[in-house]
Amino acid sequence: MTTRRPAHLRRTPSALLAGLILLGGCAPERAASPKAAPASTILPPAPPVAPPLLAVDAEGLRLVNPDSGATRPLSFGAPQAQVLGVLERLRGPAGQGENQECRFRYANWTDGLSLNFRDDSFIGWSLDSRAAGALTTMSGIGSGSTRRELLAVYDARIRQTSLGVEFNAGDMAGLLDGAGPDARITDLWAGETCIAR
Repeated sequence: MTTRRPAHLRRTPSALLAGLILLGGCAPERAASPKAAPASTILPPAPPVAPPLLAVDAEGLRLVNPDSGATRPLSFGAPQAQVLGVLERLRGPAGQGENQECRFRYANWTDGLSLNFRDDSFIGWSLDSRAAGALTTMSGIGSGSTRRELLAVYDARIRQTSLGVEFNAGDMAGLLDGAGPDARITDLWAGETCIAR
């Protein structure tokens, strides 16, 4: 017994091929998928990060974010390797040596900053006149500042000593090149230093 397919299912191969071609011609066009844009056109390049600024203070050093003003301390007692690592990244290699008389190691830079270390710890800093205008406290006082500027910011005690006109501003100390209001700071220090009197 032969089973016959219903007429609508009985098609010749050529009729089927013609139907597929016809259907293919009616299919909607596919939209071309967009190519991914390069990352540089999606996000603008990140602006370069400005290196921190350096300030001195009675408790050590401070790194200052130039954009936000936020500070991070490098306090007395911090490990020598940490302090030197940060400073040399910012300022280049330091000259290093040992002060036999005062029994500490030091690191210094040609712009007048010197740091002192004992037992691998940061114990003091000093500035001389070469640092004028380059390194200051957060209040803007440093080598080259006048006595008038110093007294506008700090309740400093000023007196004549064997070193000259010396001042103490809290736990910082220094020297002025004279006694008048326009006398300028020549040296500034904090922490342990080695000053012959």
